Amino acid sequence: MSGSNDDGNSKCDTARMAVDERTLYLVGMDNATRFVVSVRVAKKSKMLRNMIADVGLDELAADEISLRTSYVDLVRTIEYMTAHVDDTDDPVVGGWTPSDRRAYVPCAADAAFLARHASGNDSASAAVVIELMHAANYLDVPGLVNLAAHAIAGMISNRTPAQLRALFGLPHDMTAKEMAALEDQYPWLREPASVTPPVPQS
Repeated sequence: MSGSNDDGNSKCDTARMAVDERTLYLVGMDNATRFVVSVRVAKKSKMLRNMIADVGLDELAADEISLRTSYVDLVRTIEYMTAHVDDTDDPVVGGWTPSDRRAYVPCAADAAFLARHASGNDSASAAVVIELMHAANYLDVPGLVNLAAHAIAGMISNRTPAQLRALFGLPHDMTAKEMAALEDQYPWLREPASVTPPVPQS
């Protein structure tokens, strides 16, 4: 009996591997280039994983999948998913305590990924990380969401409001009178960037 079960499990495993090695065609919204991606890699995106479950692999594999993300960000996201294709579990996103966030350290591969695509601490690198965050959220790639959030947090740390506006290209839409009133309410806004804002008490 056990021999029969083992043989059955082996056949199931073989069938699963065959399915996972099939390919899908992914296309970004601003370029006609088709990316050929294995089902194993595609499933690192929860959105694509759900599409496979809901629509069916045969139908999806027969045509290209148009995605609402740029060509460049799709390239980067596929690179990340490919590097993590053998990860067994999806990282948890959200619900982190402050200590969880402080304890998060990207693995060596993820640190190298960031270094390749957003190595600076300037507006160009900030734009890359923001767009990467949008792509990761859209495709629902939990590990990449965490990595991009970590990178953004590092860029925000110890910067004044004026520096943050310059970094992220944000307009200053408050009048001098409104800004003075806000600084009266929150005096730490006038302090140097090295001063940490007070933590709200629950």
